[in-house]
Amino acid sequence: MASEEEEEYTEEETNEAMLFIQEHELPMSELGCALKYVRILHGNPSQDDKVMPASMTQNPVAEVEPPPLDWEDKEIQSVARDL
Repeated sequence: MASEEEEEYTEEETNEAMLFIQEHELPMSELGCALKYVRILHGNPSQDDKVMPASMTQNPVAEVEPPPLDWEDKEIQSVARDL
């Protein structure tokens, strides 16, 4: 098993995480998640939690005009779409 590095949390972060657990009636097993939540909430994520920017850019999608609607036709009919 790989051992994880243990984060060090301040007493204030710990107290806030405990309060969060009590308010939301969570089990104590969620303390680690609550501590991470409190740290992220205050804008101090650890180095491991940083989000990496996406290296891929999205290709532009051509915009197409929807087919015209015939409002005088009372029945709903399927409309053929060009792919």
